[in-house]
Amino acid sequence: MTKQFSVRIVIVDDHETLRRTLGLYLEQYEQFELVGEASSGREALEVCARAEPDVVLMDILMPDMDGIAATRAIRSQHPHVQVIGMTGMEHESLKQRALQAGVAKFLYKGALDDSLAPAIREAAGQA
Repeated sequence: MTKQFSVRIVIVDDHETLRRTLGLYLEQYEQFELVGEASSGREALEVCARAEPDVVLMDILMPDMDGIAATRAIRSQHPHVQVIGMTGMEHESLKQRALQAGVAKFLYKGALDDSLAPAIREAAGQA
């Protein structure tokens, strides 16, 4: 019997270890399918065009093209894709800028264990 996935996810973070950790986390959930990874905002645009995700887990602070600019571009090119912004810094103005750019949810990396799966379900309309 094959698994039936309902939420296609792309992880975008400039730290490979965090991408790997998030990928392992997602494997625990039968309804989540990891369809791509990117290490920068620019790469995220390419991966989203190929992988057609439902949800993107987007690091906000990255070199080159940050998560805010990448979110704007993804939401413009793929309006159906929901972006969950993530950062290790608790900074209200950063959160506001990310929300204005189009993130559906904003999470702090230190609290991902408890909040990530519900946030993905909510962003994908499965809450």
